[in-house]
Amino acid sequence: MQDKIHFDSTLWEKVFHLLQKKETKETHEGLLYHYTTPAGLLGILQNQHIWATEASFLNDLYEIQYGLDMTKEVINTYLKNKDTYIQQFCELSLNYLEHMNSKEEEIYITSFCETSDLLSQWKGYTNFGEGYAVGLNLENMIDSNSDEEFGHISIKKVIYNKKEQSKMVKSKIKFMVLQSQKLIAQDLPNTENIMKASAKSLAYYLNAQSKRFKSSAFSEEKEWRAIYINNDFANEQRIKNKLRMVDSILTPYIELHLYKKNSAKNKILPIKEIIIGPKVDGKKAGKSINLIYKNLEVKLPKIKESKISLQ
Repeated sequence: MQDKIHFDSTLWEKVFHLLQKKETKETHEGLLYHYTTPAGLLGILQNQHIWATEASFLNDLYEIQYGLDMTKEVINTYLKNKDTYIQQFCELSLNYLEHMNSKEEEIYITSFCETSDLLSQWKGYTNFGEGYAVGLNLENMIDSNSDEEFGHISIKKVIYNKKEQSKMVKSKIKFMVLQSQKLIAQDLPNTENIMKASAKSLAYYLNAQSKRFKSSAFSEEKEWRAIYINNDFANEQRIKNKLRMVDSILTPYIELHLYKKNSAKNKILPIKEIIIGPKVDGKKAGKSINLIYKNLEVKLPKIKESKISLQ
């Protein structure tokens, strides 16, 4: 099952487009905050991009495994379906999902939070308060309202409710089963190819979607994630990843340029606010940020200090 399936681009475009159209737009009225270290903030401001880490190298792999296990659990319920086609289709999708090897799967993630001054985020991402929270406007981020998942940046809200997670997986399965059957009805001689293309497309989609699922124990975080699938599966040009050292491990990452396409000439991230962490000298940090923005020759965002006390 690990071999790549080859099918003509016209067929792929049909199947792929069906999944894209199924996506719903997501908006958020307030800012989304990216918690980061001093080095991270410097990189964001100087280079105007945010790093996204390959999912299998994230600090807590349980977060990633949770969503994948839950997705497989739902697919498994269809393997006893009385409809032979549904049973075979889901078995094929499950096999693809289970056997996606590291060369095929390359998903990059960076996290945001709806809350600007949250203790758990300061502890988890800024060495217990020795960092910053960068507030960005979702509506001004590139592709934030895009329906495109594969080969494009997708900024989505993390889902913590298990019933809602299950409902999302079932919805995609039912939709793709139905659409693949419609395609087969139009081209019976190509039945096997259509079924395989559809099943593998669904597996890729569900694999990416699973990165939005987390246990309800983490619901306080109110997290959003920018997800980027980096491969040539959908005839998209793969971005060359870079490497950095994290705890003695060479960790792959890519640079996400989250400014809108129509403002790409300026190449400025839509940063509206910067929160200085509870263990950072607010006066010195504020002056440094001010000087950086003078060099950028753009409007200085609001600069605030954390109200949380950390010893």
